[in-house]
Amino acid sequence: MSRNGDVLSDEQGRFPDWIELFNAGNQVVNLEGFGLSDDPEVPFAHVLPSIRLNPGDHWVVFCSGETAQTLIGVESKWNLPDWGLSFPPVKSGLVLHLDAADARSVSALGDGRVLAWLDRGPLGLHASAPNFANTTFYREEDPLQTPSIFFNGEGAYLQMQEVLGQTLFLVASEHPHASDHHRVVMGHDATFPLIRGNDRKILSDVWGGAYEKKGVHLNGQRIDPSLTSFPQSISLLRFESNQPQIFSLIGSDRLLDNRFWHGSVHEIQLFNRSLAPAETRMVEAYLNQKWRLPRTYVHAPFKISDRTTVLLLTNPEGNLRDRFAIQSTPKNVSQVKDPVSGEQAVTDMPTPGTSNNQQTFTSILSPPQFSQPAGFYDTAIELLLSHDDPRVNVRFTTNGSEPSESDPVFQGPIRIRQTQVLKARAFREGFLPSSVKTASYVMSFASQIPVVSLSGDPDAWFSDARGMYVTGPGASAELPYFGANFWKEWEVPTTVDWLDRDPAKSWQQLLGAKIHGGWSRANPQKSIALIARSRYGEKRIKGNPFFGENSNAAKQLLLRNGGNDWWKAMLRDPILHLLADRMGMISQAYRPVHGLINGEYFGLFNLRERANEHFLSAKTKLPPDGIDMV
Repeated sequence: MSRNGDVLSDEQGRFPDWIELFNAGNQVVNLEGFGLSDDPEVPFAHVLPSIRLNPGDHWVVFCSGETAQTLIGVESKWNLPDWGLSFPPVKSGLVLHLDAADARSVSALGDGRVLAWLDRGPLGLHASAPNFANTTFYREEDPLQTPSIFFNGEGAYLQMQEVLGQTLFLVASEHPHASDHHRVVMGHDATFPLIRGNDRKILSDVWGGAYEKKGVHLNGQRIDPSLTSFPQSISLLRFESNQPQIFSLIGSDRLLDNRFWHGSVHEIQLFNRSLAPAETRMVEAYLNQKWRLPRTYVHAPFKISDRTTVLLLTNPEGNLRDRFAIQSTPKNVSQVKDPVSGEQAVTDMPTPGTSNNQQTFTSILSPPQFSQPAGFYDTAIELLLSHDDPRVNVRFTTNGSEPSESDPVFQGPIRIRQTQVLKARAFREGFLPSSVKTASYVMSFASQIPVVSLSGDPDAWFSDARGMYVTGPGASAELPYFGANFWKEWEVPTTVDWLDRDPAKSWQQLLGAKIHGGWSRANPQKSIALIARSRYGEKRIKGNPFFGENSNAAKQLLLRNGGNDWWKAMLRDPILHLLADRMGMISQAYRPVHGLINGEYFGLFNLRERANEHFLSAKTKLPPDGIDMV
């Protein structure tokens, strides 16, 4: 996969590109000494370590550009069924034992939804799903296909009878896209025994005092949980409290909105007492060996860039064993090779670590062309959609959604009389559909200030079930309507069109959009944060939306509704920042813009730089991870 957006993360929670090696033969192969390279002149750019591939086995190599890290002498799959049937070495005081390695202990539906996670300990404190509308999933993940219970961070949790525990061994990982705000992997209906801190820290410095004396350990090393981030790859955490804590929930803190865990749990061992050092070593050795901790994967010292055209696998004798031609692909589309015919194809359903049984396509279609560019028009226009391949069907939408095969096929000129967003995509049997082409047309709009046109899935913006801009069914009756959809930390992939009267200053980019602010979320007009992430394409926002500001490195922008000044002039905050700027203080740049969502006008916004560690890093030249915001 040459553009890994968010399909597979490495041991540090990053998403490098990756290569998968497959043994299609009937003999065991040891890859020690094989060369992996993107340069025919240097076939041994990366020399593989000792990796034993049984017939039918897969092995993933991350192309991170870093020095190789290796798993030496380990089988290529998490495939040790005896571990799922074994029991921990310390049983005295064990009050809860949940183990995803034992498939018999997980009661799940065919789609993976978990009904119950059965306790293997003596008390039988089974963890069950409260309902089936939003539950956890039993699944295999990471390059080794490790079994886990996955929590989606949006309301999924498991409940059980109350239990007192003093020493907790937790094999888990937080999802790389989890929120920066407080989340809880194990909690209670009324109290808060184990609250994760802000900025993804393992424990809140406010609520972590119960673990101060005996400490928190990560992969065997004592750490400061208020300063250490929760691991984003499978790891072993040990929590020892000063006195027993009470637990009744997994994945939730008091069932509060925006407190649900987003990540994977593999095993929980909870004891009602402190363990002796020798007992602790026994449990940790058992879990480390069972779950192969700490995890380390193979990394190649090169990246698959847009300039990469070929990948080569060479045996230790210098003979070419395989050659793979690289083509340009969108994010999260993998290229595959038939082990028998040698034919290459592409798929948008990659399966790293397992066989490619999903639908594949000959190639990827190029996007369609528009006869008129996005921008401002004073009179109605006729728009033509075309494609270089006459066998292609161009399908389009005007409501912000991505075109699918159920949407209308372009047949003739589209007459545009009013402001709207048009999205088009090319389809052809046997080919992967093209990327979506988007254009915003602003009709008979007299204002001279820029227009920011946002377009995305209308359900993700406005439906009661999952629309982040609306109140939704869970809102309280009183201001500021806590529980409403707009209080949730949902993020929607959104195409942003920056439209300027000077077309040379216009630009377009796919960004993440989130509702921003405090009580001002309850206003009819919401503040919207726009965030650049690698999974959407670029890590920084292009263009320069502010006068005299070098904002090319901006990671986030804010369409602000004026906050507490929304009911009045919407100018108080910008004026104060302009005065601060004249005094030589750090300030947020400001520019008024008009806002559209899926072609509908949503009012005048204050475009601002968003105040966070990335903003301060750009202003001070300090690294983002070296900044603490109080």
